[in-house]
Amino acid sequence: VVISCGGFFNPCGRSGLELEKRFAAIRTTWAQSMGFWRSNARRSLKQLVFRSRVVQTGLAAMTSYALAKPDYNKLDTNLTAYLRYMMPMGSAIRMPTT
Repeated sequence: VVISCGGFFNPCGRSGLELEKRFAAIRTTWAQSMGFWRSNARRSLKQLVFRSRVVQTGLAAMTSYALAKPDYNKLDTNLTAYLRYMMPMGSAIRMPTT
């Protein structure tokens, strides 16, 4: 487990701190499987591993928040950067840094 599933609550109900913790957990989970993303494994297997490890890590503990559209956009942007890296060589622009 990369990070506990308990949320980092703010008295004002803001989700910024929890989003930062989620992004850190996504980075860590992604890095743990770094060699796998460019391996010759089947695409369906990569998608399954990405959904089960990276996406679920990003969404863990977020269900207790009332997220606004900008919060969802931040999560989507962060996860999409990692998906672009998994594309075949030459298709991706750059490796994710977030």
